[in-house]
Amino acid sequence: MAHSSTVPRESAPRCTRGWLVPHRPAELCSAVCLARLPLILGGRLSAVSVELTGTCSSRLREDHSPQPYRGERCDDVQMRMLHELIDGNDPAWPLLQEEFATTSVPLQVFAGDPEQGRSCLLQLQVSVESYLGALALHSGGLILDCGWLRVFGGSSMTGVDALPSLAQINRFPAVFDPGWRPIDGLIVGQDILGGVFALNGHDPGAAERPGAPGEVLYFAPESLEWEALEMGYGTWVNWLLSGRLEGFYDGLRWPGWQAEASVLTLAQGIAVHPFLWSKEAHTDLPSTSRRAVPMSELLRLNIDFCRKLGLKSPGFLGNA
Repeated sequence: MAHSSTVPRESAPRCTRGWLVPHRPAELCSAVCLARLPLILGGRLSAVSVELTGTCSSRLREDHSPQPYRGERCDDVQMRMLHELIDGNDPAWPLLQEEFATTSVPLQVFAGDPEQGRSCLLQLQVSVESYLGALALHSGGLILDCGWLRVFGGSSMTGVDALPSLAQINRFPAVFDPGWRPIDGLIVGQDILGGVFALNGHDPGAAERPGAPGEVLYFAPESLEWEALEMGYGTWVNWLLSGRLEGFYDGLRWPGWQAEASVLTLAQGIAVHPFLWSKEAHTDLPSTSRRAVPMSELLRLNIDFCRKLGLKSPGFLGNA
């Protein structure tokens, strides 16, 4: 099949600091041994600066498939016990519940499983005083905007239509491993077009990704590139609930998209043809054909497109 011509990216980023009115100051915390350095994850100011006691080298995967992803070991790093992560004086979950109750965005919040949540929190090594820690411990994830966007939590219910957990989507070790961390960064959300939200690791440059450590990125299926969103995890969640998604996805939604999104299972996305990165799709998106496909197929397609078009490999996009 002949590929359609690609369209140059606009110079302006999708999401800039000018869009944001953070509800809380930025928080500094250590995530997933991912960084084991101060990271911007959103939330209150908490100087939890954990320095490396050993050398942690990142390696860039050369394969183009998400299947072999296993993460990376980071030995000799001091880890916190579960009670240290849970027994915070200022937990973020009550604030999140307030935002859930007041948002104008269509929202579904999945209940968390306590055992899975604690296991996820321990592997992440983040406090419940952060939004990431609160969602990991208390939630099975979020579905926003009529099913368009999915945010992964610390738990996953059983069943064919269950939303994957952070542990499943990032392939956490089956048993807690204090020396493990994701190589490229932590996958935290996906949309039905195959767009992926990820939290940068400690060395984005080694993974050939833009942005700073702990910054949220978006893999855009219409450009097949990662974009730095210039915000941490907590501010990202604030932003998702603020009603600005329509502007973020300007040009990527067609008349009647709500009906198509709402009937998908949580394991499906929407494949668009001509492809979203093509000139034809950019010119007349409503005239494209669309069909429901497994999310894993959509992610593989995007990785294959990057290779065939001579673009950088996006790396791991999630174990969908």
